[in-house]
Parts: sequence; C-alpha cells; structure tokens
Amino acid sequence: MLRSFAVFSIAVTLGAVFMWVVDALPPRIVRVVPEVASPGEVVRIVGRGFGGEPGKVWVGGRQILRRNVRSWSPRAVEVVLPRDVESGFVVVEARDGSRSNGALFAVKEEIPVVYEESASPVLSEAEPARVRIGELVRVSGGGLSRLREGGRVFVTWAGRAAVQGEASRFLPVPTDQVISWTDEEVVFRMPEGAAGGEVFLARGEERSSGVFVEVDTAPGRREYGDAVTYALTFRTTVEGVRFQPAGVVVAWLPRVLRTHWQRNIRDVEETPPAFFQNDRRLAFRFSSGPGVLIAERAVVCDVYPVWIEDVDPHLSFSEAEVSSYEAYTRPSGAIDAGDERLGGLFEELTGTAYERLWRLFTWVRDVVGYDPGGPGEPAQVLAAGRGSSLGKARLLAELGRMAGLPVRLVGGVLLEGRGDLGWYYWVEAALPGMGWVPVDPTAIQRVVRIPEGYRGQDEMFFLGGISAQHLLLFREGASTERLVPGGEAALSEEAPALWGASHEWRGVSFDRISYSVEVVGVY
Repeated sequence: MLRSFAVFSIAVTLGAVFMWVVDALPPRIVRVVPEVASPGEVVRIVGRGFGGEPGKVWVGGRQILRRNVRSWSPRAVEVVLPRDVESGFVVVEARDGSRSNGALFAVKEEIPVVYEESASPVLSEAEPARVRIGELVRVSGGGLSRLREGGRVFVTWAGRAAVQGEASRFLPVPTDQVISWTDEEVVFRMPEGAAGGEVFLARGEERSSGVFVEVDTAPGRREYGDAVTYALTFRTTVEGVRFQPAGVVVAWLPRVLRTHWQRNIRDVEETPPAFFQNDRRLAFRFSSGPGVLIAERAVVCDVYPVWIEDVDPHLSFSEAEVSSYEAYTRPSGAIDAGDERLGGLFEELTGTAYERLWRLFTWVRDVVGYDPGGPGEPAQVLAAGRGSSLGKARLLAELGRMAGLPVRLVGGVLLEGRGDLGWYYWVEAALPGMGWVPVDPTAIQRVVRIPEGYRGQDEMFFLGGISAQHLLLFREGASTERLVPGGEAALSEEAPALWGASHEWRGVSFDRISYSVEVVGVY
C-alpha cells in the first residue's frame, strides 16, 4: 500500500541540506455542505488531508461512483448524490488508503415533516430556514403543548461526529433561550455549538417529528477534540449543627451544566435524596442529630476541548443581539477608565469588538499576576496587581463591560489530575457571529492546545478555545426556583453570587459549611 509523506528541507550552509520525512496526518472531514440534500444535488466535503489525486467517497455506507465525483483537492471534494443515496456517514478515503472520520449526512426526503393525525406532536416548518448562532428560530406545527411541561428543544450538535450514540448527536437548547412555547409554535434562540440539521422537541421518551434548519457557522467555525471522561464526587458538609425543631438549611450543590462542549452522562447517586429537583439547589430539613454530610453526588461526564477557526473579526451585532446582551454590558462602576494603574489601556482601545476583547484579555493575562489566595474584587485586584482566578475573571468582565462588550462570569473547576479541587473561574464573551466564547485569563497559556496548522498572526486563536480540563458548573445570571421542604416560603428568589454565599439557613446555626469536588477517575 502506498503511504503519504510530508517532506521539509532547510539549507544550513552552502551546499548542505538536512531533510526530515514524517508520516502525514490521516484525512479529516470538518463539515459537509449542505448536511441535508436530495439525490442529484452537489455536496461539498470540506476538511484536510484528502490528497491531490482522487480517492474514494462513501455516503450512507455506499461508495460514490467515480463519474459522480465532480472535483477533488487536498481540502475539498465535491460529489453529485446518486439516485439511491441513503442517510448516514460520509467518509473520504485518500489515494494511499487512509480513511477519514465520519460526518453525518441526511437525505432530505427521509426527514419526516408531514403531520399524521395519529402521530405524536409534530413540527412542520422552521422560519427562517437558515440562521446564525444567537438568532431567533420559529418552529411551527401541531400538538406542541403536550411536550411543554418539562420538555426541551433539541438541535443538531456541531461536535456529533466525535461521539458515539444517537443521543449524543443532539444538543438541548438552554431553557433561558426558549422564548415562547404554544400549541402551534416554539420560538428559541439558536445556541452555541449548533450545526445545520434536525430540530425537534422532546420530553423523556416522547418526541415530536423533526424539521431541518441550516445554521450558518462560517464565522467562528467550531472544532471539537476527543472527549475526556471524568468521574467526580461533589460533597456538602456541615459541622457543629445547632438547630430549632423547624430549622432548615438550604445547601448549594451544583450540577454539571450541559453545554456543547461537555456532556453529563449520568448522576450516579444522591445521598440523602433531594426534596426537589432543579439545576443548582438541594434543600434539607434537620429534625434530629447534628448532621455532618448533608449532600453527596457522584457524576460521570464527558468534556471536549473546543477551538474556533475561520473567524471574521469585522462582523457586528444585529439590533436583536444588542438587546439580548444588554444585561452583560453594564459595568459596576468600581473602576475608572482613567485609573493610572491601567496604564492608558482605554486610550489605546480601538478597533473591532474582537480586537478590543483581545487587548483587554492579554492585559489581564500578562499584567495581573495570579495568586490563588489573592483578592476577588475587581478594584482590589487592580490595586494589588494580582488576584485569584475569580479576581482575574471578574476584572476582565468589568473591563470588557467598560468597553461596551458583553462579558459574563462563569466557573467550575479546573480538572488537573485526581484529588480534591477548588472552585475555578473564567469568563464568556459574546462576539458577533460567534455567540458566547470562553476566555480564560488565568490558565490559557498552560492548558489550551493550538490547532495544528493555525495561521494566527497574534495568537487570537486563544479567544476561541478551551481545554477539556475546564468543567463548567456556574454561569452568571442563572437563577433557579427556591423552595424549602413542606412548601414553606423561599428564603430568597435568586441563587447566590458565584463568589459569595453558597448556603442559607433559618432556625439553624453551625460552625462551618464546606463544599468539595473530587476527581476519582479520568478515562
């Protein structure tokens, strides 16, 4: 079998040449355009390593005949779909016999869109049929209210080719991005990590039919690496409890957020059982005994490294996007833009949103030192010239908002090996055409991988990537229903600030309450 090689040569002195020969990377498919098409239409397969001479292409398990291959280059292949094409994986085989990963493709005629009277809730139309990340989508049909209580909207996940199993092909739309849900239509905002493909509604095992929505991801195309699977244990403990008969402690025990770059496989157990289920809280009533361990949860989850390529830094926000991000553009006023400790940072802050964010990010990353025990308030971090991950993240969020950029604080843990871990924080910044992008001003140089062949001139790639070691547990602005056992009045309506209190109580006193995350396995 022939093998591909890449050859490089460097002239060291006159007449002397050193050469290296290394194995070339296997072919890799990045995307198929369009992802849904009909027989007779042309499909473009984009990626790398296909070779300069035609090889073979399979669609849905069937090889495409040579006469149906319209063009072939190292980075793109175009084929005409035959009459008997079926849905399934698209695979490219280079001339040397090496095969690519599989990319999912669907035949348009195989996607059910017709309402049948005996069928479950049905989607029949999507408007618009082509959207960008962050834009509103209206899907319509009939009987949709049957799935509203406890139901979710699912879209096709951009990283689906990296995982196994039907369930992993789809991404649930965050509940705060679902604008309205009636019997005839659902309106939602297309989330980060979505790709062109099927959209449907589901609750448990019941689901609607699907409709196809094309997602324009050219500006800010996301690439996913291989997942790392973690086994984690969350614990909440209280020491020295002294209580009255009606005493209640409301303890905060986070869940792994389901995003386009991390998947919660299962919650193994909860001890004791929660009185109610939600995303952020467990409430417990003490009736006897001091109670030490009040909550424990074992979790198994997958985390994918993700980076962004093909960024267009000259895009601007639409009016709808400006309105949706407004809450994250208001600074607290704790820092003055003319503060001499900023070294004239805002005087030289010009250019596009992307360029301004990059300048602020590099300033916080390089000028502000990292101190795990350092201050967490933005003004204190600026005064000390150092801060914890929380402090550096909050400072970047404050500076970004002062520059008119939407920035929000997020956090969780940085998964570095096994053992007990502390909380860790970074930010997400919204950029035109890209949605929310993770930005870590503390660990970015150490844990984020640069994609091979990256052509960046000034490391701007780092704004669009995050490692498989970042486990997202909290997001600024998220709130949850607050109830205590027995239907008593809530202690407060909002979840606590990420950097503030993480528990509340009534009729109870205690010496100390602590939270921990332990990595018990990495696979």
